[in-house]
Amino acid sequence: MTYHYPVLEISRVIMHSVPKAGRNDPNAEPLGLSEIESSLTEAVRLNLQGKFRADLTSAREVIEDSNAESPIPNLLRDFFEGRSSDFVAMSSQLAEALRQAQTGVNSGGLLLVAEGKADERKIVIIVKLERENGMRAHGEVVAGKKTFKVEYLNDILFPGKSRIYKIGIFWEPKSSDEEIQGIIADKQVASGKLSKFFLSDFLGFRFTEDAEEVTSRFFSETMSWINREDFSSGIKARYTVALMAELNNRERTIFAKKFATANFEPAHQDSYISAMAEAKVHVSMFEKDLTLISTKIAKVQFVFENGAIVIAPHEALESGAVLVTQEGEGMSTISVTDELKTVSSQTAGSRKQAGRQLDSSGEVSS
Repeated sequence: MTYHYPVLEISRVIMHSVPKAGRNDPNAEPLGLSEIESSLTEAVRLNLQGKFRADLTSAREVIEDSNAESPIPNLLRDFFEGRSSDFVAMSSQLAEALRQAQTGVNSGGLLLVAEGKADERKIVIIVKLERENGMRAHGEVVAGKKTFKVEYLNDILFPGKSRIYKIGIFWEPKSSDEEIQGIIADKQVASGKLSKFFLSDFLGFRFTEDAEEVTSRFFSETMSWINREDFSSGIKARYTVALMAELNNRERTIFAKKFATANFEPAHQDSYISAMAEAKVHVSMFEKDLTLISTKIAKVQFVFENGAIVIAPHEALESGAVLVTQEGEGMSTISVTDELKTVSSQTAGSRKQAGRQLDSSGEVSS
């Protein structure tokens, strides 16, 4: 499933208070369960929809984990398939599942559950957040039933009102034998990672793809795009250096769209984003894992029509010690400015072997 950030349509919302508690703690503060939905004004509805869409730009795709012990996937499936159509009851079960998953280390706070539509499919939104110290939940009683004031619902999700904010959206399966899929973002963790507690222990989901596979595809598809486009050798070299720098820096995540904006010419950015989307590469944030490509990103190989091969570490290209310039009519020059250490010969067989070893490490065609 590829997420295209559709227009979310929220139809109803409910909130529950889930105080911090140890597992099976008999003295734990009881849940504050709402008995009816929060009343939504059109202004609040639009605010929430805009807030959720903005926060999901760093989301990662997830799928239910058949090995997880969480009841959440089954609760969602029953609700989607109509076996449990009571929205309030379903949301209360989600709050109880969060309480059961707590270990005493996890913070308490509020659980927001919303129902709506996206891409013409039914969705359930689950949001976990922690209130700022001293901020009390503003409950009210309507027709004898407990709920949260709509003003509080609107305020709690905006800057300065909550410290921890995690959100997941889950789609109704297209068939009864299809696994439930969704997207999840953790606004608490700047690196783009998700806490195991929220993703697995509570929700019972796992990432659709491992980070190492996503990172590998980002690398290979970006290199393919660089070589496929009709760029000058100078631009090809510059874009390759930018890619190597992005992969080798200390950041724990990659945001492909931001990477393109920061490093590519404006006229080339749309082509790149389209190519990544077509290759099913995440253009939103994903966790970086170099396990599958660590040996491919240390050096860059340039192959010329006459058989000449130049291999350089990406740091030398980045510093300008190795410089690639376009000479016109498809001709390129590579210059190296440094102290010459050694000169050695190489057999034809070993040259072929070197070429084979480096073909997958970022070859840039001249």
